[in-house]
Amino acid sequence: MNIFEVSWQVFNLFLFVILIIILVVALRLVVKKKISFKVATVIVTIGVLFIIEFMKYTTFEKVYIHQLNEESIVENITIELVEFTDDHFPERYAHVTIRDEKIIDEIIEDLTSMRLKKDTGEYNFPRDYFIRILTTNMTKDNYLITDSFSFTLDDQHMNDFEIVNDTNHLKTIEELVEDKDVDWIFREE
Repeated sequence: MNIFEVSWQVFNLFLFVILIIILVVALRLVVKKKISFKVATVIVTIGVLFIIEFMKYTTFEKVYIHQLNEESIVENITIELVEFTDDHFPERYAHVTIRDEKIIDEIIEDLTSMRLKKDTGEYNFPRDYFIRILTTNMTKDNYLITDSFSFTLDDQHMNDFEIVNDTNHLKTIEELVEDKDVDWIFREE
């Protein structure tokens, strides 16, 4: 865990404690009986904990809603195969850029099936695949803007999210890896 992750967790804990203190003070002003106050404090604390836990869950679509939505034009998807070297650094050993609309749609369909939970454990970069998606979107001022976003992916994680549902999100990607007709560009040794 790096210093940023630790600082962020401490900050979140600090905010949670402040929120509980504010709620306890507010409850104390409203509830005059000690038993009712204690019960209300426990209920509010459990509710806040439930909300915090619920906020850890999301979907692929929600994470990338600004870059990839129904109006987006996906220009291409680049898939990079990643492996660890002897010195424990990630290294790309092959990549391919997909421009075929049908294959792009299949990859996007596979990815949108993922339900995700923010993984608070140690983030082990990289995953098996590094994916870059180039999209074109219309701005509010009716301009087209082309941009890319990327993420790491394997069978259990996407970036620092754990995949929590049974999904076949690597189906099309793995088919491309196995397909001898796909023009993978391999790293020169």
